Amino acid sequence: MPGPETMASTADPAPPNVPERRDREVPLWRLYIMRAIALVFVIGGFSNYLAGQLDPSPTTRGMTASMLGGLWMLAFVALRYPLLMLPIYLFATSRSWTPS
Repeated sequence: MPGPETMASTADPAPPNVPERRDREVPLWRLYIMRAIALVFVIGGFSNYLAGQLDPSPTTRGMTASMLGGLWMLAFVALRYPLLMLPIYLFATSRSWTPS
């Protein structure tokens, strides 16, 4: 009866149709562009969203301001992890959740 000592010590090579890791990676310049977009959103949020979050007006409805404030805070995360925040970018640019 074969035991664990008879197991192969090397992994099987990947099939030839599987792309190399470097072929699946995002180019560095695209990451920098996504980080630049997030940085613009962060800088713009200081003037647009921060004041509304710290001192909200009692007559305004808060859903849109809260969503934009939350997206602004997630832009800080996008500076470090731009690919993980790509769905958030798509959600923010669709603007299907804002009143028309």
